[in-house]
Amino acid sequence: MLYTIAYISRAADHLSTQDIQELLQYSSRSNVSSNINGLLLFNEGNFFQVLEGDRLAVESLYNKIKEDSRHDSLVELFHERTVDPVFKEYSSQFNLISTEYDVIVIKEYLKRRKKTAVKPGMVHQIESFLGLE
Repeated sequence: MLYTIAYISRAADHLSTQDIQELLQYSSRSNVSSNINGLLLFNEGNFFQVLEGDRLAVESLYNKIKEDSRHDSLVELFHERTVDPVFKEYSSQFNLISTEYDVIVIKEYLKRRKKTAVKPGMVHQIESFLGLE
């Protein structure tokens, strides 16, 4: 069964820019090896993450994330079964948003998905987080 969980959290004060870069890169590699799709973004001290994949894998990872001391103030946006994952074709190399080109690529991807997404509200939340509205 495919499952999706999304949340927003605040980065811990002790995290350096280097720590955040490493976390984003590790997360991308680890999720791919676990067959978990999604997105992890960092903007102005906050994380926004969407996890999609097998229910057990997604929930197991999410339980670890909730206990991670590198962030706090976690707010779960949704946690449910999905039929059509938004990020199944998304390239994980763009999880780290570092250039204007990356923002353009994500914006175009979201524009295409908005037409077919089961959760158009999720697309709006990501656009808001990135300041793309």
